[in-house]
Amino acid sequence: MEVRDKSPDLGEFGVQIHPTFRRSGFEGEFIVSRTSYLALGDSITCGVGATAPANGFAQGVADALAQSSLCAGWQSIAGPHWTTQNLLRTMRSLDTQVWEQARVVTVLIGGNDLRRRYYSFLSHPATMQAISRAVDSCGHMLAHVLELVKEQGIPCVVVGTLYNPLPHAHVAVSAVTRLNEQIAWAASRSGCHVVDLYSLFLGHEHEWIAQYRTGHMQDLATPFCRPIHPNDEGHQVIASAMLNKVLEVLACEV
Repeated sequence: MEVRDKSPDLGEFGVQIHPTFRRSGFEGEFIVSRTSYLALGDSITCGVGATAPANGFAQGVADALAQSSLCAGWQSIAGPHWTTQNLLRTMRSLDTQVWEQARVVTVLIGGNDLRRRYYSFLSHPATMQAISRAVDSCGHMLAHVLELVKEQGIPCVVVGTLYNPLPHAHVAVSAVTRLNEQIAWAASRSGCHVVDLYSLFLGHEHEWIAQYRTGHMQDLATPFCRPIHPNDEGHQVIASAMLNKVLEVLACEV
């Protein structure tokens, strides 16, 4: 996997934000307006699983914020196969203007940290300890991600818990539950707001996950079209949940 240490090429999944400045009362001083939406994550944030990039959840949130005149542009800091470590490295290399312009941030990351361990579990069931270590490592990295965001003074930061695409695999249920507990803890510690996607998707996996099969670990054995990403409806559900929380937080702005 390629680790990208610079802001990724937005391609068709995002719109490059151009600096917006307003002059303050002091001669020669400019203050960057917070008018943008920043989507942090992995392939789900990129819109993978949807039938078209425009149907991805981040695009849906961006469109709604623009239509409501709450944000004027958006940028996706995300990539396929990204782990929390990949995201953190990229965030640390972002230009300061990206942070200074951000009014809203969504964070959805962690699935790849777990799934890489799931693959080894298919042939080596004794690797449960490795999965536990992956959960703890991911939680540690995510805490750093949210702390970095907190340091930027962004008014609205919303973090999604992970849904479980393998609801009938005991190992996956345990791992995702444990990681979501760490996500909630890290969000609380950093003053971020949590959207419970796990509970939202529970019982609807067959409806909202693309190529859904049985919900067992063996579903990952196929090398292509693994049933892990949201379909169009799943992306819409995530977008609605994220947006509702964002609007709730922004309504409390002074």
